[in-house]
Amino acid sequence: MANDSAPRVTPLVMPRQRLPEVRTGSIHVENPFTYQPLLHVDDSVLFELLGINPGAQDVSKRIDLLIPDSNTWRLLCAPESAGSAVGIVWKRLLDTIRDLPDPSNDHRGLDCQARVLAMLRVRFAFSAPVVQVKTSLRKQGLGLVGSWREVNMRLAGQLYQLAMSCRLEMPDVAQYAFRAAMRCWKIVELLDSDEHALAPHQRRKWHGMRGVSHLFLARKSVDGLPHLRAAIKDLEIAEDHGDNTSQHFGLLGYAYYRLGYRTNSVVRLRRALGLKENDRRLTVESGDIAANGFRPARESWSVSAAAAFQLWTLTGDAADFTAAAEFSALAVATSPIWPWPLLQLAQYTAAAADMCHGLPAGAPSDPVTQVVADQSVWDRVRAGDSKWLTQIACERAAGDPDLRRPRLGGRSGVYILDDPHALLSAALVFKPCPSVDAAQAEQAKISDFAAWLEETGSPSWARCINALAVVDDPLLGTTVSVTRRSAGRQLSDLIGEWVEFEESQSLPARIGTAVERALTLLAYVHAWRGPFSGRRRPVPVEADKLRDRLITLGSSAAVAANAARSWREVVPAGLPLLGKRDAHTENWLVTDLDDVVVLDLEATGWLPLGFEVAQLLEDMPLLPLTDPGLELRKKYASGYLAQLARLRPDLANRLIEPDSDIWQRAYACFAVQRAVYLLQKFRRTQSVLARRRIEHSRALLRWAGERFDGLHAIEKAIGSL
Repeated sequence: MANDSAPRVTPLVMPRQRLPEVRTGSIHVENPFTYQPLLHVDDSVLFELLGINPGAQDVSKRIDLLIPDSNTWRLLCAPESAGSAVGIVWKRLLDTIRDLPDPSNDHRGLDCQARVLAMLRVRFAFSAPVVQVKTSLRKQGLGLVGSWREVNMRLAGQLYQLAMSCRLEMPDVAQYAFRAAMRCWKIVELLDSDEHALAPHQRRKWHGMRGVSHLFLARKSVDGLPHLRAAIKDLEIAEDHGDNTSQHFGLLGYAYYRLGYRTNSVVRLRRALGLKENDRRLTVESGDIAANGFRPARESWSVSAAAAFQLWTLTGDAADFTAAAEFSALAVATSPIWPWPLLQLAQYTAAAADMCHGLPAGAPSDPVTQVVADQSVWDRVRAGDSKWLTQIACERAAGDPDLRRPRLGGRSGVYILDDPHALLSAALVFKPCPSVDAAQAEQAKISDFAAWLEETGSPSWARCINALAVVDDPLLGTTVSVTRRSAGRQLSDLIGEWVEFEESQSLPARIGTAVERALTLLAYVHAWRGPFSGRRRPVPVEADKLRDRLITLGSSAAVAANAARSWREVVPAGLPLLGKRDAHTENWLVTDLDDVVVLDLEATGWLPLGFEVAQLLEDMPLLPLTDPGLELRKKYASGYLAQLARLRPDLANRLIEPDSDIWQRAYACFAVQRAVYLLQKFRRTQSVLARRRIEHSRALLRWAGERFDGLHAIEKAIGSL
């Protein structure tokens, strides 16, 4: 078992700031009694995070039910006397909290939200002088350590339930809530001493919840490994304190699978298989299958299959490959409409058709659950028929509305079938097409780019989506082109995670590598598109777009037209024209193994050299506008230009150096374009990340205006809008 400590987490809403610290034994930790409040925001931001209408008065009224009177409320919120009302307010909360709705059943309920908000405010009062807090608590028969620990345990529980109830529909809100709960549990852990020890059932409960939270955050973090290790540590502590349920073994097995996959650990993957076997056995013994059907078992089998297949790739042991195929076949039998195990089988047969021919002739069966696999499906597996398995999986997925999610990049009508358990190395994307011919043309374009990557000797980490099948969508009543993309996270998500939550101010190496690789792949796309073949020159088109966006932002038509004209005059003449890619950060995927995937090849227009380099680098607050940040931009651009010169020797003599005045002018113009686009896109959005992107866009406008006089007109046109 890994002994890595849990990763540090940040407040629910930044800003980043130093918190008071004390020495506790030999461990340097934040002072649990002078800890700053969980939220450094006002009620309006808190309402937004909890999904409450900021103008709603009902929430405030329900808060009033949780506190004794308005005078006490004023005392609680007054900085000079915060703490004197802690005892009576917390006593009232303890007396009334049991009568309020369970947040897992009513996470949008006003009573639940009022309770969470009131607890946050009580927590603020605990940052008052310790003597004052102690006196107030003692008057109500409460102790400092016990009450402070209770505040954090209860608040963590509420935030955890809130996160679990909205993790699918509102993952961003869930992430905030999980991270906030982490801070509370950290204090609970500090205060769980021999003198004030928690009962075993309390430790079992909160360690289990924190383990689940780590599993969620592992898929949302720049580097998920610390969260996976912490999840295993917490779940095993919960087991030591009596959690021996099938759900526990299922979660722990999944955590070991994810960590074993990321670290190529044979020991961890075999541990995952053993835990999943316990999970299925206990599921049968508990009657869960009898009550709920085979859904728990199908997911357990699919995780086991993924672990066994990864073991085969590491060891080459035929028994592991056989186990992977048999587990997936059993999962298919438990739920014929569930596409994931069919996709697993398609992946396995495509990877090793020769291994499939050596599988046992008879379909596998499981003595524990009494499930027998479908012989016809098993025969297809033994024949190595990955095409048939893929086609059937795509048809089933297209007919199931519950599996659909909006596609990356938000294109209208396109939806994605993502793997919720990260069992596969890929997910499916469904694009509605007007006809079978159009769908086949879409597949041909994707296959052509894949062939281009192979022919030109692209790096092993360079990936593109794969054309799979053309199927009918019975729900949409149309034909869809089905493609497969590697499982992973959008580059925008990785950068956003770092901007919002990570404490390091320096660019993480993983993100830097992903950006560099995305620019290399951008050169491949530009080279693949070939010489300019459009009708309209792109610079006048982009100038018109700039004018229209400025008008949308509130500029007058005359001011916007003048600013767009000035922009056009600064753009260097004679830049080579390249095929449009839509290179913003949402259109690149980064896998667990740091491969980078091109997601979108739909664009058909043309843009001047450097436009999409700026689009990618300035889409997020990635690099500061300092000398080191500007040098890093030049380094990234140099790599892109070198790759483009290699792939398009006909352009080599027309490419320009990043140190040249021409490149600097062009880059500033194109960065301004991205900045104005983002200001328009996020003008009505108040999320933390949106505000950071707006701040970065305004800084870009100032920087560009200071460098080139003609671009100052754009900053002036926007002003304080």
